[in-house]
Amino acid sequence: MYYPKSQVKTNLYTKGGQYSLIGSTESYTGDYYTTSDGRYFTGKNPNEFPSFELTFYIPPTISSFRDEGEGGSFYTIDEIGYLNSTSLQFNLSTPPSSPKQSYPVLTDNDYKLGEFQRYFVKKGNESKFLEISLEDYRKFINRDRDVMFELYTPIQINWILTGKKEQVYKVNQSIVARTEREQNLPGFTQYFRNRFTQFYKYIEASNLYTAGNEFKTEKGVNYIGFYHIHDSKGPMVGKTHIKDPHEYLFPINETIISRTQNQTPNFIPQNNVATTQSIYTPSNISMGGGGGGGGGGGY
Repeated sequence: MYYPKSQVKTNLYTKGGQYSLIGSTESYTGDYYTTSDGRYFTGKNPNEFPSFELTFYIPPTISSFRDEGEGGSFYTIDEIGYLNSTSLQFNLSTPPSSPKQSYPVLTDNDYKLGEFQRYFVKKGNESKFLEISLEDYRKFINRDRDVMFELYTPIQINWILTGKKEQVYKVNQSIVARTEREQNLPGFTQYFRNRFTQFYKYIEASNLYTAGNEFKTEKGVNYIGFYHIHDSKGPMVGKTHIKDPHEYLFPINETIISRTQNQTPNFIPQNNVATTQSIYTPSNISMGGGGGGGGGGGY
């Protein structure tokens, strides 16, 4: 694999006790270099051959343990290996911590801005990702000794929250794909499982009109007429939102997924979807009513 010069730290040396050749139980002593994706190789630089990949050295006699009698802490092999490999002097009662899952909590200000920052880490050579808090992200970026910074790569991305749902999907997908490509993070796009409209919120609006080829009903029929946008339910038939049942509307290129009161579906773009020739117009459109046609499941 090729690494640009800016992505390689060369001319390093270990006296032993830090690394071992992959598949070996013996400690490695000698020159080595590291790459930006957290990998370690023998030799002063990538031009030296042969070169073998290194991993953190774990003494054969060390295993995970728990001091049950004293109610002590539990240490994983990863944590002990990390302590040995980095030669950091820690009190074993407070070893460096691995990253903790953190779920974003958004504010009204985030939605007014229309975007927010998300933070992740990738574990070593594995395609394993975890979303973390800003506080933890700063610790990994700053190589804080409270965390296992040498085992994880920190990642920060911008995430779009509002706008046309189809466009939001495409922009977030593009941001993730570009980040994966530029930072060499294989598997990052797959981590999201097409959830590129996660945290999406509609912008509420009333008295809107479509001349067609923009929305379809739950039966897949092209819709012409007045509509409004509910902040959680999305586009619906009628100029304004009312308590009586009225139909949901779906963008022409959106896969129709049932909507509930507190949930909006992820946008899944459909390529080469032909627009239906059938046209649905609510019976009371000339009256400007809030309800429309067959009553649907919306409220």
